[in-house]
Amino acid sequence: MRFDGGKVTAGAYMRHLGAMFLAENWLWLVLPVAVCAVLAIWVDVRFVIVAMMVVLMVLPMLLALLYFYYGFSPEARWSIMEKQVDLTDRGTMYSISSKRMMCGC
Repeated sequence: MRFDGGKVTAGAYMRHLGAMFLAENWLWLVLPVAVCAVLAIWVDVRFVIVAMMVVLMVLPMLLALLYFYYGFSPEARWSIMEKQVDLTDRGTMYSISSKRMMCGC
């Protein structure tokens, strides 16, 4: 059995990758804001400004850095290329349609 022309769009791949990243690392993204909120209640209200700076400046830059880290990995390149899947008695075989991907050029 052969499945021809299977391809994952880049947007669907990044949505799935983002959901996986947030599922694993949500605590590290929420923790600085929670600490600033607690400090704003107990110490000084100006920590609310620090929390907003973290949310509006630091986290978007961190997410952009992670986008490039994951987006340019070899796994990302292989996952969005068009491929053929062959199911045989010996197992599953993947064939990449692009010759450029096969040589790594």
